[in-house]
Amino acid sequence: MSAPVRTMPPRATAAPRRSPVVPARRTQRRLRLVLPEPARPRVSTAVQVLLIVLVGVVVGLVANILVSHTTFKVQELTDQQTALQDQRDRLSEDIAYRESPQNIASFAEENGMKRDTSPQFVDLSTGEILTPEQAGGADPAEESPVRIPGPRADAREDVRPNLRSPERLPVVGGDAGEFTAPAQTPPGG
Repeated sequence: MSAPVRTMPPRATAAPRRSPVVPARRTQRRLRLVLPEPARPRVSTAVQVLLIVLVGVVVGLVANILVSHTTFKVQELTDQQTALQDQRDRLSEDIAYRESPQNIASFAEENGMKRDTSPQFVDLSTGEILTPEQAGGADPAEESPVRIPGPRADAREDVRPNLRSPERLPVVGGDAGEFTAPAQTPPGG
């Protein structure tokens, strides 16, 4: 298997003599964990904390500005909605006033239209012209009133209270100081 190792005897040479080498006593080195030193941050901790606080304050201010802007926008839209509702109410009231029968009749009279007191009807099957008596109906001139009932035509320009407003309307007929109370008489006397 393996051959024995032969060693050769040292040769004699004319080399200078050295002192005999004493083998050094070897000590075993122990392995130990070497932890690297933590890297020092470029910016100190105090500066980092200060920057975080400043960013938080700026974010809070921006959020406050946005909320404030939104609040003003909501208030503006609410005011606009109230104005539009008031306008809608006025227009609805104006339409109702103009559609009332007495106002339609007065507008027709102003424009030269007259009420038909003798209407006639066309029978579509025969093509004949019929009077109300022939058609089997009553005479509209007898049934129709001369004046159509409804709200007063002069009430259109009256001052209407705005119930949403704290404004007080003036007393109708003048100042309350102008009126005197009626004389009172005791009962039985």
